[in-house]
Amino acid sequence: MHMERNNENMSLKEQIQRDQMVALKNKETEKLSVLRMMWSAVRNAEIDARREALDDDVVSVIRRQVKQSEDALLDFQKGGRDDLVRKTEHELALLRSYLPTEMSDEALRALVSKIIGEMGHPDASQFGRVMGAVMKEARGEASGERVKKIVTDFLPEKK
Repeated sequence: MHMERNNENMSLKEQIQRDQMVALKNKETEKLSVLRMMWSAVRNAEIDARREALDDDVVSVIRRQVKQSEDALLDFQKGGRDDLVRKTEHELALLRSYLPTEMSDEALRALVSKIIGEMGHPDASQFGRVMGAVMKEARGEASGERVKKIVTDFLPEKK
């Protein structure tokens, strides 16, 4: 359900705005609600950063919203709230449709291996440096959770 942009030059922010107008015209209230929540989070991030959000910033905001919704989903499932489970699953599907396609585990492992090799094969004490380098190189195509797991697997214990 990945959203394709109608115009390659259209930013993610512009896409969200356009989709809000379409949802409003089509009376898609649930979709409009999620898009407005997303738009509000992007605007708040811009205010906090005191600059206009770029696509990478918007992706970061959406990833945070996905994480929050996943956490809420677990709580709703534990509480037996099937109505909220269904609603949250729909929200998650819409939010994820604005995210870039995730890098495969194989490609992510290759990237981690390459970066560790370039850094001179550090140990676990350099975990933060390795994470930062991998996240920068992955450019939003891998979640921090996935990167953390793979980096942990690759780094040996302290020497």
